Amino acid sequence: TTRRAPSPPARTFTVSRPFSPPTMSIDAAIAKYARLHAVDATLIRAIIGAESGFEHSARSSAGAIGVMQLMPGTARELGVDPRVLDQNIEGGVRYLSGLLRTFGGIELALIAYNAGPELARRYARGEVALYAETRDYVRQVLARMR
Repeated sequence: TTRRAPSPPARTFTVSRPFSPPTMSIDAAIAKYARLHAVDATLIRAIIGAESGFEHSARSSAGAIGVMQLMPGTARELGVDPRVLDQNIEGGVRYLSGLLRTFGGIELALIAYNAGPELARRYARGEVALYAETRDYVRQVLARMR
């Protein structure tokens, strides 16, 4: 007898839930998670300003969600709900903290946050140039820190 390959799992779709009302202020969440993950609060504020303009319900055309503009897959990997303000900030800060450790500096960590770690690695090795959007993003975040 011939064995058939198993059928691929059925696709599942989630209904987009509304954003949860904040349980703490953005400033309180930034302060809390900056301390917890040892990331400069000024850097976090600069990223939030550049990513979402501090708009809790922000959504990008690429699908990024919330003040720190977490992609759904990244949020799942981090175990956070990006529609919940403090979880969005905690996940974004934890992710950023890992990027800072991985890349050893703010500029490459910002490139990775915006365009992905693989592009940041390739850029660091001189294999690719930055997208104009990523160059502008890094400049904008660094300018907001001043």
